[in-house]
Amino acid sequence: MGFGQVLIIDPQCEIDKLARQGAAGAQDALNEVKISNSWKDFNETYPSSFRIGLTRRIGKHRKLFPFEDGVSNYFEGLNSREDLPKQRKEIFLIFGPEDHGLASEDLDSVNICCHLPLYGEFKSLNLAQAVLLSQHITHNIYFKKYLSSFTVSSEKKEHGDIVEDIVKTEFFPDKALLGWLKTLGFRIDPDKLNAFDTIKKMILRGFPSAKELGTFEKALMQSQKKIIINNKTAE
Repeated sequence: MGFGQVLIIDPQCEIDKLARQGAAGAQDALNEVKISNSWKDFNETYPSSFRIGLTRRIGKHRKLFPFEDGVSNYFEGLNSREDLPKQRKEIFLIFGPEDHGLASEDLDSVNICCHLPLYGEFKSLNLAQAVLLSQHITHNIYFKKYLSSFTVSSEKKEHGDIVEDIVKTEFFPDKALLGWLKTLGFRIDPDKLNAFDTIKKMILRGFPSAKELGTFEKALMQSQKKIIINNKTAE
């Protein structure tokens, strides 16, 4: 489907003669597979990549988006950026094993969790189908909506602004951060550079995972509760 390399994290089998026989015309792609022993190794090799985890698992602190939205937001974030390093343009589609999909550790290592469109009563695809469908959707969105207008502007943006455009506001705990700052007495003027915008950009420059942002949100909410309790006690 014209994608780049296949990367495997912690493989549970070897790419042997039988695998090569089954690869048919995809021998080159199979020979160029990159192996990472763990997420730690993968993160060190691709520290600034944008990762979409394909899953139907949703949790209390894990939001799930339609796959089309995740891909569209990614390309929109790149559409008007200048001198963006090649590494920043890399997008990884993360899939889990055939039997149980992505584990919690995998989902904690992606930037956004997305689900594929499914119709009818059976809400599952096998791995090959999921990969093929996601590649088709990515190509379809890219070529139809962005390739013809993928231009470079003179506007310079920081790394954090790119990620902020990609994940939009739903992925970041805006309400928790705003509430925490207001409890501390900060005035948020939307027309001026303020503490909220500064802190948000600083955090997003590090490409935080969903789990990291969830922990940050919990810390903000707990801190705000303690400040309110202490203020009432002082009164």
